[in-house]
Amino acid sequence: MTVRFTQSNGIARIVLDDPARRNALGWGTLEAILDSVNSAQDDDARCIVLSAQGSVFSAGADFNDLTGTAADTHFDDAVSKVTTAFRSSSIPVVAVVDGPCLGAAVDVVTSTDVVIATQSARFEVPAARLGILYNPDSLVAMHSRITGSLMRTLMLGISVSADEALAGGLVSKVVDPTELEVEVQRVTEKLGAAVGGAIGATKGLIRSLDEGTFDRAYWQQVRLNFLDSTERLEIINSRKRPSPL
Repeated sequence: MTVRFTQSNGIARIVLDDPARRNALGWGTLEAILDSVNSAQDDDARCIVLSAQGSVFSAGADFNDLTGTAADTHFDDAVSKVTTAFRSSSIPVVAVVDGPCLGAAVDVVTSTDVVIATQSARFEVPAARLGILYNPDSLVAMHSRITGSLMRTLMLGISVSADEALAGGLVSKVVDPTELEVEVQRVTEKLGAAVGGAIGATKGLIRSLDEGTFDRAYWQQVRLNFLDSTERLEIINSRKRPSPL
């Protein structure tokens, strides 16, 4: 088993669990991640946490599953299914990166909503050095998330530190390894306490901006629907202070 999936108290956890093979992303692993996202969605999870067992987050594509020919575009499709699932899910996805994150794993991590990295994390996409042009569709999606400078550095095969990834927009926060679990708990508790579908709607709005499909009238109507919702009315009333006598 290369992926472990658990769910407790509304928090779904997807753990890459093949440290002997540096958590490489093979066909089976990608399919298991996708199945886990679907299970989290079916079970109405409020947050998904993607992490890895061992000292390497992921070495990227499993070369044992590649042919070295144009047929490897099928592997691109499998990666795209995972990244699309993370982006399109109404559930917020938190990636926890402790150690090297390489190749296709960078693509996967960039498709999540919040990336928490330790100081030992590093990010690298060696495709160009291996004589490969990385999947253009993936670059389009990544380009909406990270700076142009970081994009060029990564795609030219240069390794970047967690702090450099933070400055370039890939990472949300860098923490000391001893503080990692506390930070993950803090973030998941915040996300898990969200009311109604506002977080899912917010993800959808941001995605529409990233993809250039933003419809102002549509999203204004969505906002009005939330403003008039029963859940919001109850929250507002519960937080009102008694009027002074």
